[in-house]
Amino acid sequence: MGKAIKKITALFTCTVLLLTAVCFGGKQESFAADDDYQPVIYIIGYNTHLALNNDQEISASIKTDKLTAMLSDNTDVFLKAFLTQNWSDFSKLIIDFMADSFEYLRLDGNGEPVYDTRTARLQNEDFVYGRSVGPRRLSQYNFHYDWRLDPTENMQALRDYIDLVLRMTGSETFSLCGRCEGACLALTYYKTYHDERMTDLVFYASAIKGASPIGEAFSGNLCLDPDSVERFFNDTELGIDVKVGDVIEINDETIIKILKVASDVYGLDMACWAVNNVYQQIYDSITPEALRASYGSFPGFWAMVEDEYYEPAKKLVFGGVEDEYAGLIAKIDNYHYNYMNKAEEIISEASENGVRIANVVKYGKQPVPVIKDGDVLSDGVCKVANASLGANAARLGQSFDAAYTDAAKENGRERYISPDRCIDASSCMFPETTWFIKDLHHNDFPAVADSFVYNITLNHDMTVTSDPQYPQYSFYTPAMEFDYELGTEVVNGTIEPYSPGNQMSNLDRYFSTTAGSFIRKIKPYFGFLFKFSTFILKILIPRAKA
Repeated sequence: MGKAIKKITALFTCTVLLLTAVCFGGKQESFAADDDYQPVIYIIGYNTHLALNNDQEISASIKTDKLTAMLSDNTDVFLKAFLTQNWSDFSKLIIDFMADSFEYLRLDGNGEPVYDTRTARLQNEDFVYGRSVGPRRLSQYNFHYDWRLDPTENMQALRDYIDLVLRMTGSETFSLCGRCEGACLALTYYKTYHDERMTDLVFYASAIKGASPIGEAFSGNLCLDPDSVERFFNDTELGIDVKVGDVIEINDETIIKILKVASDVYGLDMACWAVNNVYQQIYDSITPEALRASYGSFPGFWAMVEDEYYEPAKKLVFGGVEDEYAGLIAKIDNYHYNYMNKAEEIISEASENGVRIANVVKYGKQPVPVIKDGDVLSDGVCKVANASLGANAARLGQSFDAAYTDAAKENGRERYISPDRCIDASSCMFPETTWFIKDLHHNDFPAVADSFVYNITLNHDMTVTSDPQYPQYSFYTPAMEFDYELGTEVVNGTIEPYSPGNQMSNLDRYFSTTAGSFIRKIKPYFGFLFKFSTFILKILIPRAKA
């Protein structure tokens, strides 16, 4: 039962504490270097290891054990707040918890580390040759950096690392590949140096145009959506397996069945409404201070706030304390308006100067179930339209209508439309060198995906029509395999050309069965009952408070 409670608590944390940004933590898989080719400098994503100068490693993760203990010890505080609608004591409890969790990580009002920290991975000659391997051999050319800092502040370290790799390998050129936040650094590197030694600029699960959970959390726009919650459990294997007595067994399948029934009768809608109502009551008193004590003090995270959320987020987080955070605000403004908002211009210039641009986009996943735009097509974190630099995409579970596909056929663009008819690659910046992998989550980086991206990066003339094994649209199927280096089983799998008749994701099954069932089709017609119930509750809650 303990494991189940921890997992449910982790989901609760994302909802209540506005910390969906933690979803960027993922396995730090790496490319397998090949001495026959020029080096690939791979800039990994968020959450590379950081350490204090006493070698104590620190990470941006919520300690669920501590959170569970805190909530258990203070249930009276929450109940009192809920009944009286006075959330001040509860807000202080959450803010103190966040400040304690991020004590060694937070940055000051100038966006500088409060404590003397460094990257835990030393980037010297030993590291380049892979002798500082730890429990698992690292890629020869992974660049680790302080992901909290403004991307521009990591440029000198990146330049030094590239110089070191080229000197140690004897190569005169290199390819640069950036993943997630690492794509922001790759973009910044080109604009900063216009390095003529760089032949390729490759983006992978890119956040250069933003990441929805961060922008919506920072701007106070979180919203627990009942359909998104149900989809989340249908698509995510939590591994819950709990027995209650001798008869009742609770597992992932049981939870899915319960949620289906609850959703059918508006029970899930009502539960989400209750959570959202609590959030609306307290977000002003919790969000700004909690974020300033944690993720909101990281310019690296502000670099991934979408443009539509940026100014509202600044107003929410720094409203009333602008002078105290003037240095930090200047940094994030510089990156947002001169790098993110000019990303297409910067990339176009690189292409015109002979740098080959390639992009690998994941899709087929919904965003975390606490954002308002819950049915946008994404990889779970980054929207397809953003990560692909402009590709038209249908809503999750939907496809382009016949008029759209007929027009594409007439215009000779039909080959760019995905087999499931939900993405049109012809509308992105580089349709000939943009690949899409379905059913691969933003946080999952199996070895087969590394190999996929690595081969695209190294084959400088490759396009989406060059190799039948690397078509524009592929499908990821996970599988367990034994890793002899680690001595244990790991998740890997296959990436194969996408054929809807042969491959189906969990969400595909959900939309073809549950979401397409008769009761779901008629459910909207009874929506007035739900609206009436919430209307009554809105009247009763203020009276209870009085």
